[in-house]
Amino acid sequence: MNPIFDVDALGQPDCAFCEPGGNETIPVDRVIAKADEYFAKNDMPGVKRHLTYWLAEARALGDRRGELAVLDELIGACRMMGLREEGLRAVDEALSLTEALSLADTVTGATVCLNAGTAYKAFGMDDKAVAMYRLARPIYEKYLNPDDSRIAGLCNNMAIALTAVGQTDEAERLFRRAAAIKERDDAGKPDAAVSWLNLADLIAGRDGLEDGAEQIEACLEKAQALLTDPAVPRDSYYAFVAGKCAPVFTYYGWFAFGGELKELSEAIYDGNRAE
Repeated sequence: MNPIFDVDALGQPDCAFCEPGGNETIPVDRVIAKADEYFAKNDMPGVKRHLTYWLAEARALGDRRGELAVLDELIGACRMMGLREEGLRAVDEALSLTEALSLADTVTGATVCLNAGTAYKAFGMDDKAVAMYRLARPIYEKYLNPDDSRIAGLCNNMAIALTAVGQTDEAERLFRRAAAIKERDDAGKPDAAVSWLNLADLIAGRDGLEDGAEQIEACLEKAQALLTDPAVPRDSYYAFVAGKCAPVFTYYGWFAFGGELKELSEAIYDGNRAE
């Protein structure tokens, strides 16, 4: 994939496809594609710098939909970097913009709620996370196919928040639903593995390691089978998931497999950085 623009020593992007002062909107698809390139190299400061620049560009142009798209991406970047103040500010701005653009009852609006909920959960605001997911869920179920991967993502993230507030029965159902959807597609199998590992953690917390041992082991076996499926692309997203899953397997005593996932994740990132 060819880069959209390079960043010079001063950190100012030199845009190859924009004419100065000649655009009314930012090129959202290309902006997100470039952000994905930074993600592929695990360059989170690069992601944030890139998105911050384009957020300013969207605002300068009065491109409110472009602004919302960049804010939505920025929420995730701040969450992954642990930037609580900036992340919550991006959430507030995105939610306000969703209302201003009359997008609340749309898939776009629901996706903003989903990302807001995920940020709230990451920053320890579990009740607010559940509230956001409960806003998003009926909209997704109204407009999307029941097997849509976005519903799976919502189910998984909502289940995490529900687990945190003690609503484990509903959470278990949602983890299983998320895994069932994602398992149908090779590219979705890493996400399905994550849902199975999340369910293992739910069972361990609810039933205890001893009483829940058999169910936990079954969840780990399902996750391992999905992560080792040769049909699953070993791309940058796989590297991200493998890196997150590795310590979970290690925690439950699967030391060899946890180590394999960690090494594979690092090797994929190293390869991407070398390109």
